[in-house]
Amino acid sequence: MTTWPNADELKAQEQLLERFGPLAELASQTDALFDKATEALAEHPKNEAATKVGLILLARLSCDMRVCGMASSMGYGLQAMGLAATMLEILGSLAYVGESNVRAAEWAKHADRRQSYPRKVSLGINATLSALGIPDQAARDDWQKAYEFMCMAKHANPLLSMRQGLADLPSGLHHVFGPDTTALGIFLSAEALNRAISYSTAAVFIVALLCSDAASQNSLRCEAQSIRDGTLQLESLFHRLRSAVA
Repeated sequence: MTTWPNADELKAQEQLLERFGPLAELASQTDALFDKATEALAEHPKNEAATKVGLILLARLSCDMRVCGMASSMGYGLQAMGLAATMLEILGSLAYVGESNVRAAEWAKHADRRQSYPRKVSLGINATLSALGIPDQAARDDWQKAYEFMCMAKHANPLLSMRQGLADLPSGLHHVFGPDTTALGIFLSAEALNRAISYSTAAVFIVALLCSDAASQNSLRCEAQSIRDGTLQLESLFHRLRSAVA
């Protein structure tokens, strides 16, 4: 068994952007949206305690989104998937606190190093979907399944590691090391970036309620929804990427 002849990061980036360039453009728009949301909340805070928590978590998500985008575009899809899982956890915390000063205070006083706030990821998922106006159980099940898949990458689950760590080529099995431009690697990079955009736009949609300026609130929510709609229009792209690894 030999090492997969990976391209260097710049070469991998060229290959990956050729495959999911439109998604990378939406990621760039999401990055700019974070700046607008942060500025709007800082200038027009609606609820002091909850807004402070919202700004803290929004800033963290903004940085995670940027790193996830860099990792995805350079071929580190498995690592980007793990980061996307973390973003879902943070989004859940943000949604669970929401506009509540009581929960904001609980979040700030949380002292358990082994668990985050809220203590169950499912509570964060439920709070997020409720805030987005998505009440059906099927959506909750879908988000939970997506989180479980991302955690497979995050925790090096053998079910995924055995597939991602080896490339079965006509020349034989190759150990994948460095940027992964195999069909599976490209899919993981695209899926991680897609999830990161989804969680980021959901976060902006939710924290917009913490902005006291109605015009800014509406503008942020409309732009977040527009980017979200843009990802939904890329279903044919994801169908091709999924088919390549089926």
